[in-house]
Amino acid sequence: NAPKTLSNKTIEVPSCYSWLKFPGSPRITRSVLVLVDETTVVPQVIRDHAESALAGMLRPGTYVVLMRFSTFSQQRYATVMLRGAVESSPDPVDPEKWTGSIKELNNLKSNVAKLNACLSKQAAFLKQNANFALTAVFDQASSEIQQSEILGALHSAATILKDRPEKEKAIVMISDMLEHSNFTSFYKKIGRAH
Repeated sequence: NAPKTLSNKTIEVPSCYSWLKFPGSPRITRSVLVLVDETTVVPQVIRDHAESALAGMLRPGTYVVLMRFSTFSQQRYATVMLRGAVESSPDPVDPEKWTGSIKELNNLKSNVAKLNACLSKQAAFLKQNANFALTAVFDQASSEIQQSEILGALHSAATILKDRPEKEKAIVMISDMLEHSNFTSFYKKIGRAH
């Protein structure tokens, strides 16, 4: 079940392959990291679009990280809220090409059925918790937070993705894209004050 309040504890998505000690490993082909700016109060239409887009990203074979960020102060900087993979089902076994015994084939089929049941629960767990985390950040967003460390958050995201083995990687950022930090400030150029 999704937690009731947002905390600094990361929600880890458990691996069905590890839990069931299923042989092999899941094919993870892409990484997606979603960054949400806590200094941007997002209108409902954009919230709805973001939630729909996030749901579309949660497909088998995807490693997902959801982060919130704002500033280095007040424990608000680049916090990983959720991470884990939407694992994919193994390739089906072709009985015509099977070289083991019938008993081994039946055991494998039984284990694949257990794995698929776990994968279904895993996908539901990830979707529920990702929606909760995204909604919680949107609900707690405030333009009163004094700084928006966009460049620092992108650096943190790039550091996480750099170590991932997948060839396809994406960063999705939900923000007004106005950096306001000790490094630089776009607010001075457009007249926005905090």
